[in-house]
This record gives sequence, C-alpha cells and structure tokens, in this order.
Amino acid sequence: MTTRVLIANIGQRDLALDYEGLSKVQAGLCVKLQEAADVGAKRPKPNLRKWGALLLDHMNTALPFLSAPILDVALSDLATHDALPDRVLLAGTKQENKDFQKGDTFRCAEALIPVLKRDHPGLSCIETYLITSSPNDLNAVLPEYASLCGSVAGEQVYALCTGGTPACNMALSLRSVEFFGEAGTVMHVAENAARPTHLHIGQYLLKQHRRATLERLAARGDFDAIADDTGYPETIRKLARAAAMRMNFNFMESLTLLQHCNHPAVNTLLEPLLEEGRRLAGENDRKAALAEVYWSALLKWRRDECADFLGRAMRLMEGSLQDILSATLHFKGGPDKFRQEFEDWTQGPQRENYRSHVFRDITRSKKKNVPETISSTIPALILTVSYLVNYEPALLKRAGLDAAKAGAVAAAVGKMRPLIELRNKSIMAHGFGGVWKKSILMQKNGPDTEEALFGYLQALLNAQDISLSGNPYEMYAHAVVSLNRELNHDTD
Repeated sequence: MTTRVLIANIGQRDLALDYEGLSKVQAGLCVKLQEAADVGAKRPKPNLRKWGALLLDHMNTALPFLSAPILDVALSDLATHDALPDRVLLAGTKQENKDFQKGDTFRCAEALIPVLKRDHPGLSCIETYLITSSPNDLNAVLPEYASLCGSVAGEQVYALCTGGTPACNMALSLRSVEFFGEAGTVMHVAENAARPTHLHIGQYLLKQHRRATLERLAARGDFDAIADDTGYPETIRKLARAAAMRMNFNFMESLTLLQHCNHPAVNTLLEPLLEEGRRLAGENDRKAALAEVYWSALLKWRRDECADFLGRAMRLMEGSLQDILSATLHFKGGPDKFRQEFEDWTQGPQRENYRSHVFRDITRSKKKNVPETISSTIPALILTVSYLVNYEPALLKRAGLDAAKAGAVAAAVGKMRPLIELRNKSIMAHGFGGVWKKSILMQKNGPDTEEALFGYLQALLNAQDISLSGNPYEMYAHAVVSLNRELNHDTD
C-alpha cells in the first residue's frame, strides 16, 4: 500500500471566512474577527494569532462559514487522481520574537483541521507542525524544515508551497528535493486557479544529476559503474556492460551484449563497434588484439589505474616484439611456439655475436660465459631487436622493417625498458609496489611525458602496420550519452 503525505505551509490566505454569512448568525463574533483581521484597512495588519484563537473558541458557530481555498484545490486534485494523502501536516509559524507574533499562523493551522475533515472526509490524519524561527529568514527556517521533512516517511510526498512566506516556501521546496528526491512533488496553487501546478523539481534535478554523472563516467570510461547502476535504462546498461566486457577482453560476451542494443539513436554509432567486435570475437586476429591492448592501456592511464596500465603496456611491448621477431626470423609456430623457437634460434649460427651483444648489455662487462639458453623475456627480446638493428638489418628489411621503422622500434623499446623493473615490483608481476603516473614518467632513461610514452607504444604498432583509426571507448561513450539523451528526451 502506497503511503502518501501532504505537507502544507499555512499562511493567512489558507483559511477564509465568510464574514457576511457569519454576521447574520453571530454579529458580535463577526465584529471581533473583523477587528482581529483588520478588515477594511488600506494596509491591514492582522493579528492572526488572535483571529485564529477566536475561531477555535467559537468553532461550532464559525465552521459553516470557513473554507480552505488553497488546500481545497490541492486536495481535490489529488482525490481526482486517487492520491488523497494518508497524512496531512500543516506547518504554521509560532515565533519566539514577540515583535512579530501577531503574524503567526499556528492557530490558523489548528482551525483548518475541522474544515478539512468536513470538506474531505477521506482524510484520516491531519496534524500541525510548528515553525519557531523567523518565517522571513531562509537560513533560519531551513534547519526546521529539515527536521520536518526528516520526520516524514512516505512513498509519495507532496509539498504545498503557496500559503507560507517566500522563505518558508523556498525552504520546504529545497528540503523536499533533498529528503524525498523523485518521490517528492512540489505543488503550487495560483490565485483563483482550479487546479494546482505540479512541480517535479526533485525528479528534474535528479534527472539532470544522473545525466551529468553518466556523462562524466562515460568520459572517464567507467562503463562498469554505469552498467551496475539500476537507475539507468536496461539498454544503456547493456551498452555500458558491452564496453566493460571488451575492456576486460571478454570479446564474445561484449559482442553478444552489443547485438542487443539496437536503437535508432545509436545504430549508426554502433556499426563500427559491431564490426570490430565480430573481428575480436572471431578467429584469432593478432593485430586487432594488439590494437585493443593499446586502447585499453590508454583508458587505464586516463582513469589513473596505473598498475593496470603498466601491465597492458608491457603486454603490448612483449606481444609486438614477439610478432616482429617471428616475422624477421621466420618462426612458423605462432605465439604458442614462440618461446621454444626463440630459444632454439639463440643457439644458431649467430650465437657468439648475438650472445656477446646480449651479455655485454646485461652485465655491462666483457665476460663471455653466457648461459646455454637465453629465455624469451622482454629484456632479451629488446636486446634481440638491438642486435638485429646493429648486425642483421637485412633480416629486418625483408620482414618489412626498413631502417626508419627498425630504428623507431629499437628507440621505443629502449625507452620503455626502464618500466620493466617497475612492473616487476608491482602487483602486476612479483611484488606489491605502488605505481602512479609520476613514478612511471620519472624512470631514469624512460619516457618523461605522456605524449612520449604513448608515442613509443604507437611506434611498435606502426612498425606492424596496425591501424589506430579510432578510439573504441570514445565511441562507446558517445553512444551511451546519445542513447541516454534520446531515451530521456533531453535536448542541449
């Protein structure tokens, strides 16, 4: 069962009295009430405390001539929509400052109770709530309305902000948004209006907040956060989940989700992502996989997830070196056989020159007692490229790496080499050391700027003719934002 609550600010216009009708029944009482209300004055200064107290003292006589013009409109509208409140809270003022007590409305709020019960018999619970601070000071009444709204539990809360002072109405509006969010509706009844205006301020503000949050998360590539938020439409969550799955190299699941994201607003945007998704989820496309490592590394860097970035950067370097050397040295077994073929090659005819080159670099000495087998570690692969550039450039050229490309690869891996030890000491390899951007860019003889860092990674891909035509995660972000705006009918 839905619990509905109406909170209404009470001002001097909320309770109306038919003086002419009352005068025919009780002329003396009518005169006293007119005096308290300062009826007829050019600038009336009513004593609402006294006026309300007189009504309460003579309620049996006055009741037939009383009405609640603002609340009647609001309650009748709610009743029409089968939303009559289960509880009504009438917020009246009762100031401590004696200089302003004549304007207090708490007695009017009390006098409204029998009027509302008479005119709206479906109301079962009507209460008053006292506002004791100055009703003209927003900062003073805000804490009181926080207490008022904090005491209310309802699945749907209506805040009637018409009869009170501007400060009280503003305070109730603000606290309604804060405490009730999308479950709150601010209502206003214009003078002589037949129906109230429903101001869904909370829904509007929360909608704008959710839109801003989604756009910020999409820009950062936090697709998993979007996918986990049940407040977003299911299609948006699937689209974000597809991006998150791709980031984690779960290409088949990513493609399946993407195929269920059909919508006219994004179908054109999704076409290249679907094409890439099919290629990644299909037969092993080594070049596509290496490009994907680059894009996910870039995203991890932008999200300040530096350990993950470093792991991907090293994987990109290792995979690229394996492929470049496989093409240069005519290995035939593919990635699974690379380790054995590489170790066999290190014992080939070039072994003395090669091992001497590798050992000198590692030990910075001229000792010749080289181990029988050189494993295919990243440092060894880097030194092998260096060896080929210096001693076997013809082999590189036949594999499609001319002097410029070969030199760019050698320079790139040489500059990236200092990051290997940083990776080894991190949770991505053998240690627990922390990794952050500054630590990556401060390695001696390593890349010292973000542009240089990604330039070296791009050089490895360029040497293999791997295209980096468009950042897929920026495409996902654009699609997510576009779909959210379409589904919410947002316009810029």
